[in-house]
Amino acid sequence: MQNIVDVFILSFLGVVVSSTDGPTPLVLWHGMGDSCCNPISMGNIKSYLEEEIAGVYVHSIMIGSNIVVDMESGFFRDTNRQVSEVCEMMANDPELQDGYNAI
Repeated sequence: MQNIVDVFILSFLGVVVSSTDGPTPLVLWHGMGDSCCNPISMGNIKSYLEEEIAGVYVHSIMIGSNIVVDMESGFFRDTNRQVSEVCEMMANDPELQDGYNAI
């Protein structure tokens, strides 16, 4: 599994580090049954990206006020509401104002 993750992430490195002002920020949004910060999934990917791309800003999306609510939201919260909340969250993040790559 780790090899697949490594290949997936490394395929983005050329795009991410191409900016002259530093690396392009990254936005991660997990799927159902996961959370933004699970140390064996998205939390690990976030850490890996931050270690491999010096100075990169990584925003791992969390829906709700904590990891449990984030995971439950994937199953029970209205998808349109989630998309609306995330659009607002990203629009208000000054680190993302000049563009980003999303995974």
